[in-house]
Amino acid sequence: METPNLADHTNVAAALLSAMANPKRLLILCSLVKGEVAVGVLATQVGLSQSALSQHLSKLRAQKLVKTRRDAQTIYYSVHPVGHEDPGDARRHLPCSEQKQIRSLMIALT
Repeated sequence: METPNLADHTNVAAALLSAMANPKRLLILCSLVKGEVAVGVLATQVGLSQSALSQHLSKLRAQKLVKTRRDAQTIYYSVHPVGHEDPGDARRHLPCSEQKQIRSLMIALT
């Protein structure tokens, strides 16, 4: 029976959706869907100070929605691919149809 399994994952799914429920975080994700962006450029694109951007990126990283890459002193952000094999990836707790809806939403917003 799928109901208990789904119930086990509702807290994780709610945390993921909560991370995406903020308009600025959605704007960040939409900017990153287009490709990897240096943190300073991203701050300009979304109209946030680096301090405020850092807070939002922290929440997105916690839910494995974004990933980082460092090149010397520059940090680059990109969208973490859906279906990544990381066991801590909260998106794996969402039913497949919801993963597709999230992907479609992010594409539609770009």
